[in-house]
Amino acid sequence: MSVPPGQLPPGVDEASPDEQPSDVERELNAWFTWAQQAAAAGGTFAQLFRTEVRLAVRSARQMLLLGLLMLPLLLFAWLGISTALGWSVYSFSDSVLLGLLAFTTLQLLVLAMLGRKAKTLSGRMRLPATRQQLESFIQGASKDEHTSTDR
Repeated sequence: MSVPPGQLPPGVDEASPDEQPSDVERELNAWFTWAQQAAAAGGTFAQLFRTEVRLAVRSARQMLLLGLLMLPLLLFAWLGISTALGWSVYSFSDSVLLGLLAFTTLQLLVLAMLGRKAKTLSGRMRLPATRQQLESFIQGASKDEHTSTDR
């Protein structure tokens, strides 16, 4: 169905062109609506973030409490395993000295392994990659500074 010339299609207002919003106004309205939706979404995101942070802090406290409760149990289990090793060496060799040496040797081996791991972690805490990147940046900046003044 075609519309005869001079007539408006059905559903179109017969308002004058001055009363209809211009393209700029429509664009501004669209941007304003988008900004309102973005603000609402940002508010919802902020509320979700605050709620999750509170939950994470509460969970961290509970994890700390669980760790503190587990620590004595882990200590007793370790002592049990070490004592069992020392007792086994004693029962096979009938020597109290060898049993005590096995017990002590196990403690020292684990202590050495933990010391090596602590040294590795200590090196990582010094941020070696970041430090190297910063030094190369400083060297590059000073090199650029020297070349720009030599011109």
